Amino acid sequence: MHAVRHYKTIYDSYSLLLLATSCHILQIGAIGPDGQQFSCEVQPKEGITEGASNVNGYYINTNGQLKNTRRTVVPESVLPIGQALNQLLQFLRGYENPIMCAHNGRKFDDVVLKTALENTNLVAQFVNIVHGFLDTMHLFKDAFPDADCYKQQYLVEHILQKDYDAHCAVADVTALKELFEVAAEGSLANQLNQYCTMHMSFSTPKKNWGAIRPS
Repeated sequence: MHAVRHYKTIYDSYSLLLLATSCHILQIGAIGPDGQQFSCEVQPKEGITEGASNVNGYYINTNGQLKNTRRTVVPESVLPIGQALNQLLQFLRGYENPIMCAHNGRKFDDVVLKTALENTNLVAQFVNIVHGFLDTMHLFKDAFPDADCYKQQYLVEHILQKDYDAHCAVADVTALKELFEVAAEGSLANQLNQYCTMHMSFSTPKKNWGAIRPS
């Protein structure tokens, strides 16, 4: 299998609606190595709690439309989860051997994505497109060993010395891409394979999800 430098790293992020018994995606954002972006909002099947709305700004108006107190939500960009994921897959098809990259993804983002794919019967398409995952938490700990905190917002503020809207998926992945590019410089440039895995385990796996190894 090719070394990771021959893959295309896709940075992905999800704005999430946290409920007592479930977790629903409200927004999907992705950016490719060429800077091409994908973004859409997802119409939730559940109501949005006041606590969640205070964090991410999303709420449902009296007409049942998804809105945000911090930015304009274009009605045409609000999709059912199945349609949103299909559009994400179409975006990913534009890259050869894409690897999806998320901060602390193994414990959070990837788990939510896995559930959404299984619920929409899109697992087979997904595993035929995506070739791996990279959790930047582990990469950043090695790249920035003196950091006092490894939350993405903290790293962006102290490494990149800038602020961003952490609750906007596109802003989130853009910042992650910039952090990744800094972290992947120097001695770690030829060691990225060790951070990449095929760790997502589906109920009905369609391919061998093993660790990525250099050729």
